[in-house]
Amino acid sequence: MASFSSNDKEEFHSDDDYTSESDREEEEEGEEPQGEAWEDWEDEKDFEEELADEETICLFCPSVSPSAQDALVHLSKEHNFDFEQLKKEKKLGFYSWIKMINFIRQSMRDNVCCMCGSQHKDVQELRSHLTSENHHGVPDNAPFYQENRWLIPVYEEDPLLRMMDDDDDFGESEQFVTEEEIDIEKLTAHEELLNECR
Repeated sequence: MASFSSNDKEEFHSDDDYTSESDREEEEEGEEPQGEAWEDWEDEKDFEEELADEETICLFCPSVSPSAQDALVHLSKEHNFDFEQLKKEKKLGFYSWIKMINFIRQSMRDNVCCMCGSQHKDVQELRSHLTSENHHGVPDNAPFYQENRWLIPVYEEDPLLRMMDDDDDFGESEQFVTEEEIDIEKLTAHEELLNECR
């Protein structure tokens, strides 16, 4: 029978060697040990499950989908408003997406076509116009791109806004220009013009 020296034996570690002090305290109190990362993951998982079950109103019609993701499918199939295509074509950033949703929601609320700006007497007339003119969308030069007021939700807790994660694959990073920067640009342009005139 072979004998083993102490150098030949495998080292065995108790569970205590791998458990943090706070995890041991939680175990003693009868709780499952969970680090901060686990709690963050659980919170995110709960949020995603909550959104998955949250009914979402279409941007252009009274259709209600069982979730925001289903609403995006509806928008694509029924209104030819494809979220993924829009992100790529218009190079929408996270904030531009939020602005666009709020701009469309407010336009529909005001009976205004978000594509051409035409005013309609009621929502039925507006929906008829959107369908006949294929105006389910926004123009490239829509005012919401430059106005930060569209970051304020039109519908509180709008699932279409809440489902967007700033980690999503949005287009180029957005640049915000403050009023001070605009004024400086104007001043610089005026100074250059004055210098040319001298």
